[in-house]
Amino acid sequence: MLERTKSQATLTAPSDVRLIDLEHLQGILLRQARIILLCLGLGLLVGVIIVITAPRTYQAASQIVIEGQVDKLAPEPRSGGGRLDMEGQILNQMEVIGSSRLARIVAEKEQLTTDQVFLNPPPTGMETARAFVGDAIGRVLGRPPVPREVLTEAPLELVVDALRGGVQVQRVGRSSVIWLGYQSHDAQLAYRIVNAYTAAFVRDQLNADLEVTREAADWLGERLIELGNSQLEAALEVDEFRRASGLTVAADVEFTNRRLQLLTDQISEAKTKATDLEVLVARLKQVDLEDAHQVVATAGLLSAENSAGNEAVAVLRDTFAHAERRIVEISERFGPGHPQIALLRQEQRAAAMQLAGRLEAQLDRYVSELQVAQSRVDLLDAQVEEEGRAATETNQALTQLLKLEERSETLNSIYRAYLSRYEETIQEQSFPIPAARVISDASFPRSATGPRTLFTLAGGLVFGGFLGLALSALNEMRERSFRLGSQVTRETGLRFLGYMSAMPTPSGDRSVQARKVQQDIRKQITSRRSNLPTTLLTETLKAAKVAALSRRVADKGVVVGVVSALPGEGKTSFAIALAELAVTDGYVTLLADGDVRRASASTLLAPKHQLGLEDIAQGLPWQHALFKDPLGFDVVSARSSSTPALNGSDIGSPHMQRLLDEAREAYDMVIIDLPPIGAMVDAVSIQPWTDGFILVTEWGKTPRRVVKAVIEREPQIAEDIIGVVLNRVRIEKLQRYSNPGDTERFVVQYPDYLRTPDPVA
Repeated sequence: MLERTKSQATLTAPSDVRLIDLEHLQGILLRQARIILLCLGLGLLVGVIIVITAPRTYQAASQIVIEGQVDKLAPEPRSGGGRLDMEGQILNQMEVIGSSRLARIVAEKEQLTTDQVFLNPPPTGMETARAFVGDAIGRVLGRPPVPREVLTEAPLELVVDALRGGVQVQRVGRSSVIWLGYQSHDAQLAYRIVNAYTAAFVRDQLNADLEVTREAADWLGERLIELGNSQLEAALEVDEFRRASGLTVAADVEFTNRRLQLLTDQISEAKTKATDLEVLVARLKQVDLEDAHQVVATAGLLSAENSAGNEAVAVLRDTFAHAERRIVEISERFGPGHPQIALLRQEQRAAAMQLAGRLEAQLDRYVSELQVAQSRVDLLDAQVEEEGRAATETNQALTQLLKLEERSETLNSIYRAYLSRYEETIQEQSFPIPAARVISDASFPRSATGPRTLFTLAGGLVFGGFLGLALSALNEMRERSFRLGSQVTRETGLRFLGYMSAMPTPSGDRSVQARKVQQDIRKQITSRRSNLPTTLLTETLKAAKVAALSRRVADKGVVVGVVSALPGEGKTSFAIALAELAVTDGYVTLLADGDVRRASASTLLAPKHQLGLEDIAQGLPWQHALFKDPLGFDVVSARSSSTPALNGSDIGSPHMQRLLDEAREAYDMVIIDLPPIGAMVDAVSIQPWTDGFILVTEWGKTPRRVVKAVIEREPQIAEDIIGVVLNRVRIEKLQRYSNPGDTERFVVQYPDYLRTPDPVA
């Protein structure tokens, strides 16, 4: 088994990725320049025809200023601006001018339903062309020509529609001025219609102002009557309520408020006194009257109505305290059993009993006062509640009175405002101010305004340009084949080897054409000299030779297969030319015709040689089947002298493997012309014993999708493809498909190095 020496091709991303490729767009425009120029000429011709055939038109125009008056009729402004939106007024007036009502007024005034000039305009260019085509078809069919119908009268609705279609209304800048124009084939007719439209619009605005003023006055009068009745009813309700409430509502409110304040102060004072009494009663009830010391300690709560009572309490307390001190002194001096101590204790009990009696009397008085204070608090609470109810009723009555007075005053103010506006409206009826006036009367048109020659011709050029761009885009989208080597590299990731130019071929049999092409290629190869310009074909063959020899290992030869995606792409011519170039460069070369079904290489080089691959498969040494080409390279034919075996030994048989193993030792370069890889598997079967493949694709014919599909379907073949050659290239057209900056655009700048072939007819 042979080892393949190859490196897998890798895809490299472009270094200048741009959003819009301007050079590519420029290349497209240069390629499609003929179509674009042709369409531009066609568009210009259409514009010239339109200018010549279109009838002359005349335009008359006037200017009207809109002065808003309608906002004065509004009772009150609806927004903070105080005026209706002027923008809306201008747009409304423009719609009024273009309305069917105003068109009907103009049509009736100018009697356009029977106006022959208006009803029978000259035919347009399209109508003339349509009539010409119709008459021509009628003459072919034997029909008499149909004369153009002349109208004497038309329905009013049709006239109104036609009139509205010819009226032009525009706003002058951001001002309140409206430009009103009409365009017609007759200058007098345009002048009449514009003047009639202007007068009708101004009169319509004046009538509209009067009508609006009249309606506003009627509406204001009705509102005044309603407001007068409502105002009178409100005043009567106020008077009636005052009489019913005694006319003292405000005074009652003030008196009630004072009473409530006084009662509030009294109840606060009474509650404070009751609270103090409750505290004293509670403390007195806690005193144990049997405990002399506790009674004396609580004697401070006693209060007398006069100074004598206070002195008596003080004497009793002093007596108790003096006896207490004497008891202590005697006990310390004579002991607790001294008789004097008993007398002193009797004196203390007598003083304590008198104080206890006074405390009981004081407690009874505090209890009586507490009952009186609580009774007063309850009485004051009842009085406050009663006064509160009275205050609530008084406040409600006062609130109702204020509402009635406010409603009466509001109605009175509205009535006065409406009365003032009503008087202003009545005055405006006697002296109306129109909302529109003419600031520029229509002048009689002296020269034609249409058709606009420059505009029409420019439109024709624009139309032609768009048509040319559309057709150019369609042509570019229809371009599905390879035209440039950069396309091959970008879309397949394979190396591009070069171009093989198309050769002039005589008409007739295909075999004769192929032989003539082969003779021309051999002549280019054998006639090349180091001091003379070469050709793209020989340069491509040299690039293919160098790429193939780069797969060579040590001193062994290199085995290269030549394939194509589809039949008839010129792979056989390329394989023969590569062999011819290699042998003329001094390399020992073998060309094997592996396409046993067509045997194109065998037919061109050895048409009478009868030993071939089938004989080798049946045991004949391959050296005995060789044919020596006059140029010096050996050929293994695909033809055979024997009948093919029933089992059909293919090119991937062991005999072919042995042939290639031995040929690699005997030759520098072994070139195999293989069947197309689009539908055949011969290249796949021989792939393990080769060093690579050269893919030949026909320029401008083989679809790119087919080539990419074949590469995707046969990845092992794609990995071994040394490079791609574009065959049958029209060198004179190659520059059209290249972008600015591509090397293909500079081929003609190498006259000392390259000579371009004669254009193929």
